[in-house]
Amino acid sequence: KSGYPAVRFEGFSNEWEHCKLGDVADITTGSRNHQDSVTDGKYPFFVRSDKVERLNEYDFDTKAILVPGDGRIGEIFHYYNGKFALHQRVYKVDNFNGINELFLLGLFKYSFKEHALRLNAQGTVPSLRLPMFTNWSISVPMITEQERIGVFFQKLDRTISLYDHKLELLKKVKRSMLQAMFI
Repeated sequence: KSGYPAVRFEGFSNEWEHCKLGDVADITTGSRNHQDSVTDGKYPFFVRSDKVERLNEYDFDTKAILVPGDGRIGEIFHYYNGKFALHQRVYKVDNFNGINELFLLGLFKYSFKEHALRLNAQGTVPSLRLPMFTNWSISVPMITEQERIGVFFQKLDRTISLYDHKLELLKKVKRSMLQAMFI
């Protein structure tokens, strides 16, 4: 692969560097079980799904990307900054060193699923293991370009989410109008 992407923001032309995720971030898992969750807990409790549970205590206070280790492999990524707890099968990527967390989140969403599924043995239930994270070979530009890319995709994701919400509201209006207008 070339170290130069096809599309760049203006002012950036340096070649992207290759590294392993384990060289630019720390990766660990939580220690809690799903049954630890409580209703209306004070802190988010990230479990093996896109649903976030709650707890009244926290294990971490950091900026992190959180990835369930089994289930819908490579499809669920949480980005969180603050106090939270983790299920024992959820990976925490944090302590970013020379890599912007929003840029890395974009990389996860773009190519981690393919990477993880390629490493899973055929015929087994897909699951993630620590070396899949630490040995993941990624290409990264200089930090200022990473920041620009990360913010760009964060804004795009927010816009998509806003339109998804508006679309759901319009569908509800349509359903209620159909119910009210047809006998």
